[in-house]
Amino acid sequence: MRSGLISTNEYLVTLAAYIGDMMRTEGRRWRPLEDTAIANHILRAGSRNWGLLRRSQDYYIEGLLLWLEADAIIRQQSDGHHSLDEFCKKFMGPQRNEKIVPYDRAEIIQILKELADYDWESFLHERVDVPQTALPLTVVERCGYRLQYATKPSEILKEQEQNDKVVAAARDSLGLAFGEDGTAWDVVPGMAADKAGLAPGMKVAGVNGHKFSRERMQDAIADSVTKRQVEFLVLEGDTFRTFVVPYADGPKYLELTRDPNKPDVLMNILKPVAGTP
Repeated sequence: MRSGLISTNEYLVTLAAYIGDMMRTEGRRWRPLEDTAIANHILRAGSRNWGLLRRSQDYYIEGLLLWLEADAIIRQQSDGHHSLDEFCKKFMGPQRNEKIVPYDRAEIIQILKELADYDWESFLHERVDVPQTALPLTVVERCGYRLQYATKPSEILKEQEQNDKVVAAARDSLGLAFGEDGTAWDVVPGMAADKAGLAPGMKVAGVNGHKFSRERMQDAIADSVTKRQVEFLVLEGDTFRTFVVPYADGPKYLELTRDPNKPDVLMNILKPVAGTP
């Protein structure tokens, strides 16, 4: 974003997608964030089978959210005089240019406290060391934004789904995403499809009495407002099974929107550091 490689809208859509992915990661209830780094040699391969319960290399994306929030805290606590850029200069300064220099959390906290008077020990402990019942979303508020659901996907989101070969993404509504052949890629634990018995790897042949396709899936979710359900015909081996998913909220797509009552800290963070030549 700072270098101009992506637009503001592309960044916001991608950030909302990252937040949505982490919100759906139920594995955080038993596996703390630090363990996704410790166990990265196991988690690197990923899993199509309930990966949201086992977690993946979440330290990448959730680490992004952690340091984004840290930047917002530094700016707010220092009235805009300091930022994460200064932390990076202090932490990755000349002493680390020519040799390997070990570090520990105490050094990180010391530098953060030099920039902003805040309980960084508790912040890092809660975000990194212990399991959580849900993703902390204070980063959104601190950045001056809100999360809400749109009824239509943005053009950028459509393009991203096509690049990922996702035929029908209903993660924010039913808790489902399908591949090109109708195979369920994701089933989000605790959401409507999961409660109805659908599972990753199942191949959907039909939806609401019609042959499965992207358009039929979109129609079925839109029709849920009146039908109060979505019906799937699933092929298992040579046997067809019907799954009825109770759902009545229609299409839902998570998005970030500005909170006009708060300063736009996020856009300040994303401003280019160097001027235009």
